Amino acid sequence: MLRTFLAVVSAGLSASVFACIAASPAAAQAPSARSAAATYPSIPITAKTKRGKFTGFFAVTRIGPRRGVLVASGSVTGRLADRRLPSAQTVTIDSFRLPLTVSATPGGTDCARLAFSMTGTKTRMVALPAQFSSVNFTLTPRRGGSPAARDLLCATSRTLLAESPSGSTSSAPAPLSPTLLHLLNALALVNS
Repeated sequence: MLRTFLAVVSAGLSASVFACIAASPAAAQAPSARSAAATYPSIPITAKTKRGKFTGFFAVTRIGPRRGVLVASGSVTGRLADRRLPSAQTVTIDSFRLPLTVSATPGGTDCARLAFSMTGTKTRMVALPAQFSSVNFTLTPRRGGSPAARDLLCATSRTLLAESPSGSTSSAPAPLSPTLLHLLNALALVNS
């Protein structure tokens, strides 16, 4: 089991390195407004201010526990248009976190499916209070993507189902296993 896990993580990391080397400048541009699952780990995200709206992307760089809750950490970049500002502003938040729930899909015909749910949060943008919306999506292997992605998704699903009777990792008091955390972070690497 450990050899299989290490082989899958090694293959995923190798695929990520090769994908980064082979990426063209056009591929490095911000993704278009596609579904969150198609762009994971760069997730489309919105927030509302009292007199405007923010639209951008949450680039997940790490998934881990924080104060007993599973969180996705990374940076947010996008445009804030608010009537109180003279013009639309480009906003970047380097240290951003959203509570995260990941669920396996028990009883499905394909183990390579995970349901992600990120809970919205309040923060300040350009000194204005903003409420981020919740984000829900299902992660499946990309067409033409790394073969390691399917293996990682199945390994994560099986681990979730083995560790929790409900097949989900929520803000339960029980600590998350290091294996599950490594698998979730490897999925972000493989899909980068």
